[in-house]
Amino acid sequence: MARSVVMVLVATMLMVAAACTSSSVAIKPSPPPVAGSAGDGVVFGGIAPCAGLVPSLTPNLPTYAAGTVTVFAGKPIQPKSGPPLFPTTIVAKETVKANELYRFVLRPGDYVLQGQFPPPSNVLPFRSVTVVSGVTIEADIPNMCM
Repeated sequence: MARSVVMVLVATMLMVAAACTSSSVAIKPSPPPVAGSAGDGVVFGGIAPCAGLVPSLTPNLPTYAAGTVTVFAGKPIQPKSGPPLFPTTIVAKETVKANELYRFVLRPGDYVLQGQFPPPSNVLPFRSVTVVSGVTIEADIPNMCM
């Protein structure tokens, strides 16, 4: 009887220890369904955390960072020097928590997705996408802090 109690205690301790350890393996959720309107497309993804090191050296970061994603209609313009110039027409905006995905249903065309991390961050990572009618695009906003 005492031996079975000890085995139960050991098994319980191992389960608790396993639950308390962090894992660097992240599971991406399945893509959201295609938009209901035949003329629209869907863009979804996450904001990569702002890290100056490669992900293998920072295993405890979330897969996706919290922040706000703003969608601008158009393409960025890259001047000869300085940062790119973004279009000014905002068509959508969504705030996501850590490890959450953003999702936008958009008309076909070119867009810039710009991430904004919570204060005090001043980093504005972005990526361009071209939306096609009836197509779902996974478009993570990359880590631009390296």
